[in-house]
Amino acid sequence: MAGWRAEQEQVVEVLAGGYVTELADGFGRTKEDVGLAVVAARPAAWVVQALAYERITRAAEPVARWQHERGQPGALRRILAADA
Repeated sequence: MAGWRAEQEQVVEVLAGGYVTELADGFGRTKEDVGLAVVAARPAAWVVQALAYERITRAAEPVARWQHERGQPGALRRILAADA
């Protein structure tokens, strides 16, 4: 969900709310605590994506690397934007 475009933010919030409800019920925690954890985890998703793009780019054939090279910088920019 972290990579969805801004115009999809409303959908992301609905989906995240569903995760929060299920996780809170499953772990016996409050929705507020789990909601804060979900919000805090979203920037971490960009870190995972940046690392994934690095590995994909390194493993790609040279002729296909251009398709993946922009993914890592984009993910890193989103980490910084999430902190703002």
